[in-house]
Amino acid sequence: MTNLVLSNTIERIIRPPEDIEASSEVSHGLYLVRGDNVACVGLVDQELDDSISWTEVRGAVIGGIKHS
Repeated sequence: MTNLVLSNTIERIIRPPEDIEASSEVSHGLYLVRGDNVACVGLVDQELDDSISWTEVRGAVIGGIKHS
């Protein structure tokens, strides 16, 4: 198990299409992630990321988790 230390992190809050509020970004800076919470890690294509207007992106709500 490996913990991650991420720098210059940004949380993107993507709103559903019916929400009148625009999607937004929150800068967190340094972010620590416990290894048992990591499913996948990858690099970001900075040129592609910069070309996306994140405040205009909309998406469906992700469903919850059921524990039996």
